[in-house]
Amino acid sequence: MMKRDLWRKVLLEIKEKQMARTVFFHLVGRITSIRTLQGFFLNVLWINCLHPRRPIRVLI
Repeated sequence: MMKRDLWRKVLLEIKEKQMARTVFFHLVGRITSIRTLQGFFLNVLWINCLHPRRPIRVLI
């Protein structure tokens, strides 16, 4: 009986850690995607300002 309770506790802890990790990575991914989008648009604007005559070739 004790062993089973201990096992259940360990499983719950592992589940909680996994949840925390997925949430954390989700948030980090959100922030980085927003950052890269901002950087991308800034780069496009910067290219437009620096080289108005040259046609824009955007590499993704």
